[in-house]
Amino acid sequence: MTTVSTCTALYNYTPQTDDELLMNAGDILKVVEGDDGTGWIKVSLNDRTGLVPASYVTNDRRNSFTAGISKLGISSMNQTPVTVQNCTYLSYEEAEALLTCIM
Repeated sequence: MTTVSTCTALYNYTPQTDDELLMNAGDILKVVEGDDGTGWIKVSLNDRTGLVPASYVTNDRRNSFTAGISKLGISSMNQTPVTVQNCTYLSYEEAEALLTCIM
C-alpha cells in the first residue's frame, strides 16, 4: 500500500549533518517516513531526501487527499457528480482513510 503525504516547512532549516535536508519556509515536502518518536521526519524535496525536525513542518492533509484522488485517475475535485444509489456521504477523515486502504 502506498500513501502519498506532504508537509509544509514552517521555518528555514540548515542541515547540521549529511543525513539532514535543507528546507526553506513554505517548501512543500513529500513525507518518506514519519516521526518515529525521535522528533525527526524523513522527507524529499527536488530529488533530495533527508531528515528535518518534525516541529519545523506542518502536516498537509488536503495535499495528501488530493494526491490520493489523482492516483485514482480523477483529475479534478470539481468534476460533474456521478449519480450513485444508496450513497453514504463520507467525512473528510473517512474518505482519506478509504483512499489509504485502496492505494
